[in-house]
Amino acid sequence: MAEIAAYAGQWDADSRNVSRQLGAIARTWADDLQKELQSMDAATPEEQQELASQRAKCCLFSMYAIMSYAGSAELSIEDTRQLCNLSLLAESNRMFEETTSYETAVRQLTVITQEVLTARLSELLACINQDPKMLTASVRLILQQTPDSLQWKAIRYSNVETSCFESVSPDGDLYTVNLLKGTVLFNGLPPSRLPSSILYHPLYIRCFADRNFEVIRKSAKLETIRSIRGCLYTFVLASSQRLIIEEVHPDTDVVFELLDGTSKEVEKWGSQLPIRLQTMHSHWICRSPPSGLNCEYWQEITLGGTLRVGCEVMLHSLKERKYNKIPGVLKRFDIETKRWEVTIASGRILRIKPENLQARGLILANHFKQDAVPFVVLRPKIFNQREIHFFLCNVINRDGTDEWHCFRIPIHLQLENIELSVLQRQLFVFDKLERVPQKSYQKSHPLRVLEKFESHRFTHAFRPAEPGHTSIILEFSR
Repeated sequence: MAEIAAYAGQWDADSRNVSRQLGAIARTWADDLQKELQSMDAATPEEQQELASQRAKCCLFSMYAIMSYAGSAELSIEDTRQLCNLSLLAESNRMFEETTSYETAVRQLTVITQEVLTARLSELLACINQDPKMLTASVRLILQQTPDSLQWKAIRYSNVETSCFESVSPDGDLYTVNLLKGTVLFNGLPPSRLPSSILYHPLYIRCFADRNFEVIRKSAKLETIRSIRGCLYTFVLASSQRLIIEEVHPDTDVVFELLDGTSKEVEKWGSQLPIRLQTMHSHWICRSPPSGLNCEYWQEITLGGTLRVGCEVMLHSLKERKYNKIPGVLKRFDIETKRWEVTIASGRILRIKPENLQARGLILANHFKQDAVPFVVLRPKIFNQREIHFFLCNVINRDGTDEWHCFRIPIHLQLENIELSVLQRQLFVFDKLERVPQKSYQKSHPLRVLEKFESHRFTHAFRPAEPGHTSIILEFSR
């Protein structure tokens, strides 16, 4: 129908409008499929087949839309913009890995759309020379991180203008586009798939299974050409065969690096973690804090919920002013009076309300950069399940020693899109994972009884954050 309407549209304006409307419908279908493609997983052969079929349909709808611009009716600026977009979208989805039932239709329509684009080429080139920015917008449909500052230059061969354009970004990357073919090159190469050296790496298999990505090479990194559920991923295989995988959150500039959680490597850095946290989670380290989270913030943590037995505190806002600003140590919490027993320097024990106590804040350690506060989040093993279950941070004690603290995130805050600042501001009121030495099980009769039900290797011990709780909660894995 679009082709017939486009033919009649050479003489009749109403037919031309019908042709454009039909083309817009096909473009909408293609865009809807493109959104589905970005969220699809291809971990199994069946899913890979479904992905290939969806890409083939997206290619077909893009080419149906191109056919609505056939004929000799003059193109508007918007028509030119749409043709640029459609040419690149059709080509980017034309290469699918699996055999599909749409192959014959794709080949036939490719010939027809090439004729349409060839006939319209002079108009396309004229409009792009007037407004090169439309080419930047089209390339961004394929490569999401395309910068706005590209200055396009037409490529000439033997002093003859071609259908190709090129531009060098401020970072030195070369972008090349062939409008007639719809090809987009990044540094001279089209988007490609990850190499087998990465696909079969144990760390990659652990978190990404059989999933593959379209990537471009940026310096030494391979970067996904589009975001996967809002995040970009980069891959580097070092000469030592160490695989470095980063997850980039473009909206917040947060970058997580995947720690090696394979059975051999996790022992090198995570031996202090319980076995379940080693094997049942993926581990992502953020070496640089997001905007607004820094060392100064952490030094000011004085939440009442951090009050625990043995905690060093400062007394304040008391009616007896002589005790204000006097340091002390929490001895125990009296549930009946709801007051803490505090031992001050003179040895005297005072009974103080929690609101008159200020816990000493913890200062996070800094091992990587002077302005960085590294932390680790534990999530489900599959890469695109981003709910944070545990939060690890390295803290410096008053005596100068440092140790990693592991906090369990409550279920109601285990949300995929939760802001890290929300978690970090509440961190010290979450239950903290405690390490119970095996000797404790040998000395304690109750623990020896519990050992009959579940090995201590699979038992988690948590210290509740609420004031007054001096006991430890044991949690079995089953």
